[in-house]
Amino acid sequence: MSKIEEAVTEVANYAGNIYGIDEAIEKLESYELNERVSFTAEIYAWEAGDYSAKDKFVLNSFLSSDDQTPLRKIIIAMLKEKREEYISDFQKATVSLEKLAKEVLNE
Repeated sequence: MSKIEEAVTEVANYAGNIYGIDEAIEKLESYELNERVSFTAEIYAWEAGDYSAKDKFVLNSFLSSDDQTPLRKIIIAMLKEKREEYISDFQKATVSLEKLAKEVLNE
């Protein structure tokens, strides 16, 4: 039974990751470009089962809307690429869960 619980958790985690990326993409796509917006980046690390902030820095103060557009496009493209990886992993985890469920039902 613990193998099934692990597989269910893995499937749920990938689904959550996909949902989180979808939300981030949606926010970026609907973001209104404003003149003189300051962009900031944060670096996180995975530690003891949780994310923790490691560093925060200003990418460039007061970007024009023309400068914001390519940055936003690059970030969205990177998020979409990561989303595809999560979808692939999600599909693999789902197949694994289905196999385990069939094994349990056949026992």
